[in-house]
Amino acid sequence: MARVEFTKLGVVFKREYLERVRSKWFLIGTLLGPVLFAVITIVPTYVSSRERPGTELTNIVVLDATGTGLGARIGETLGKKYPAAPAPAAKVVPVERLGVVEDSLV
Repeated sequence: MARVEFTKLGVVFKREYLERVRSKWFLIGTLLGPVLFAVITIVPTYVSSRERPGTELTNIVVLDATGTGLGARIGETLGKKYPAAPAPAAKVVPVERLGVVEDSLV
């Protein structure tokens, strides 16, 4: 008895599947789906790779609370990467005054 019901259910599934596959919208979706997915993933990547980094680096201050000169090295690296922009200033700050200096720079 269960085998007969499963067979009937299989026939219904097969018919419904074939009806969907034969429709023009299934064909359009099958062809345009991957194209749309590629456009959504590839175009933003391409556009972002074509953009040049901005030279609007102004008023950048690197706060260095490490005491190792890391802030100065970061400032130098940013200055080399963006030569048209003014070089960022590096301030050595004691850790306990870091919050106060951050608030004063904003």
